[in-house]
Amino acid sequence: MSEISEEKRETVSVKMKPSLWKDAKKAAIDEGITVSELAEQAIQEWIEKHGKNLISDAEAKAIARQYAKKGN
Repeated sequence: MSEISEEKRETVSVKMKPSLWKDAKKAAIDEGITVSELAEQAIQEWIEKHGKNLISDAEAKAIARQYAKKGN
């Protein structure tokens, strides 16, 4: 897995099953990292494995702006 960069982090909100969140917190404690770091590592690994057709940062920002305007 690639090293996680020191790029500025953003606060995000996600919905997930409470049992999964509980397991993630336990796993993070076991690994000596934060849940944010665990999630970032998991997402990075998924992207490296499956992310061959991902959109660009500019496209992602445009989509985020559209959702923000709609109040989503």
